[in-house]
Amino acid sequence: MQNLEMRIDWEAYFKSFVETHGADPITDPSGNYLLFQDGWRYHSSRVSGPEFPPDDKKHANHIKTLYWTLRKKKAEHERSQLVERINSYMETQSMLSGTLHVHTRIFDEDTEREVNVSRPVDFELLHARAEWLRRDIQDAAVKLKAIQKDEDDGS
Repeated sequence: MQNLEMRIDWEAYFKSFVETHGADPITDPSGNYLLFQDGWRYHSSRVSGPEFPPDDKKHANHIKTLYWTLRKKKAEHERSQLVERINSYMETQSMLSGTLHVHTRIFDEDTEREVNVSRPVDFELLHARAEWLRRDIQDAAVKLKAIQKDEDDGS
């Protein structure tokens, strides 16, 4: 008879948890937890958890508010820096006769390593990212208002 060896695949479980509770977790200010859109938390440094459901609706709303506030601030910061970078690149490009290139790090699937590459600035990609961040900021504001309304209606 063969010995059947089985182990829990915590990476797969965590991936499933993320899909269930809303992608794009945000690390809480203490750095101890990943916060999720639905109010759940997960230990930030161990893929095996533990996971923490909200205690009640008020606690869930507190975690959701923290999640969307942090996500909004992160998106605002990234968008601000990105717009500055776009403007800087556009100004520099306007003074050049050739194509402006930038160094960037990419993951090379053949070598399975990160490598530095030089590429022309992709203004379309940068503008698309800035637009995505703008919409994410707006979405976060809408979510925060909905949570506040839910709290006000429950009072």
